[in-house]
Amino acid sequence: MPTQRSPWLVKIHELLADGEWHDREALVDAAMPLVPPGKAARQAAYDRARLAATRRAQGVPTIPSNGRPQDTQTVGARTKVTHSLSAATRRGHLERRTVNGVIQIRLANVKVRPHRHTPVGQ
Repeated sequence: MPTQRSPWLVKIHELLADGEWHDREALVDAAMPLVPPGKAARQAAYDRARLAATRRAQGVPTIPSNGRPQDTQTVGARTKVTHSLSAATRRGHLERRTVNGVIQIRLANVKVRPHRHTPVGQ
């Protein structure tokens, strides 16, 4: 039996059902609220620990000085959604392109059919 899709990936598939290209940031923003707070917090904690270990090994300060958001829910949810998008792209479920520096995504192998009342070949 196949594994169920996560709620945030279901939302992304609903948004991509039209077969058009969508900005990745719009998809991420729409799907982030569907990531459970516990999963988001665990993802953020794991990422922070991994980053701190890497920085210690490189001999640089463990606290980043950039202006990224520090809210655990936001950071973890964004990471979960972007990882899911990347995995679906690697598996061939989604297609990705960059237009003027903006990443866009659509469902792969979408056959756009003409409306049944539209004459074909005109």
